Amino acid sequence: MDSKDLDIYLRKFNDMEYNNLETLTKNYNFNSINETLENFKDIKISSLDIEKIIEIPNLNLEKLSFIKHNRFAPVNNHKHKFIEMSYIYSGQINEVINGTPITLKKGDLIILDTNVIHSVDVTGTNDIMLNFLINREYFNNSFFNYLDSENVVTSFLLHALYESHKYNTYLIFDTEKNEFIHNIICKLTEELIAPNLNSTAITDSCVIILFSELLRIYNSQEKNKDNANLSKQTKLAIEISNYISSNYETISLASAAKHFHFTPNYFSNIVKKYTGQNFKDLILDERLKKSSYLLRNTNLTIEEVIEKVGISNIQFFYKKFKEHFGVTPHKYRK
Repeated sequence: MDSKDLDIYLRKFNDMEYNNLETLTKNYNFNSINETLENFKDIKISSLDIEKIIEIPNLNLEKLSFIKHNRFAPVNNHKHKFIEMSYIYSGQINEVINGTPITLKKGDLIILDTNVIHSVDVTGTNDIMLNFLINREYFNNSFFNYLDSENVVTSFLLHALYESHKYNTYLIFDTEKNEFIHNIICKLTEELIAPNLNSTAITDSCVIILFSELLRIYNSQEKNKDNANLSKQTKLAIEISNYISSNYETISLASAAKHFHFTPNYFSNIVKKYTGQNFKDLILDERLKKSSYLLRNTNLTIEEVIEKVGISNIQFFYKKFKEHFGVTPHKYRK
């Protein structure tokens, strides 16, 4: 898929959009969908339900997923536990975020924290918004090693991961004149729509480059403003994540607690409180992540991979790997 193919894909009506148009055609007594489109700007669609708030579940989303916004119908107030990054590919989008009306134009990029209440007004043919849904697990410590830890964008992501219940915020970037960001987002979209060889590595690289460029934009726009300092709790959560990533093969609760000068019970409680996961789950997530990399990028046998990541029970590994990635290690490698 290249840029021309992507443009065709994004502008083509999907099944949901056809359903929305058919509903409008019927409700307004038009003779065809084409007639509805010709008169779309004159259609007054019922206002959003601002009272009801829908909580969107994670469903079976990948850690990083792409969804094109469905046109020709409004989206009522909703919130979710994943970070949402939206890019206006063309046209104009009207949203209400935490009760504040916001108009997003072509080239605008908005990042919504977890649990932000937002709605989207009805959109027309040329109003194309690209949505990237990012689960907390996607941002591991290696991601943050590439970014300036004192920058507001990094702080925002860390708050979303470790202190989301306190913030419920969002960031908006004007990137209309930044062709580089447009090209990176298009490449990221292409790889998520039509995965190919090494797509995971390419998408990860695109995200790192994208956020690095956003840091530069924010610094140029807000250079006279002071960035908020990370809390001690967030810093400790990062240190814990870094330590686990470096020692996941042999780490234990006792050894980790000793490293941070806590008793095992107290350390266990801190890990749960500051990261939202228990210690065992964090270790397992790291080992599964490393095993997925080894399966895709080395010729090691599955048994060798299991041993290398520090898991001794083969049946346990197969079970957890399938729960985590949705396929067996054999299928994942293909």
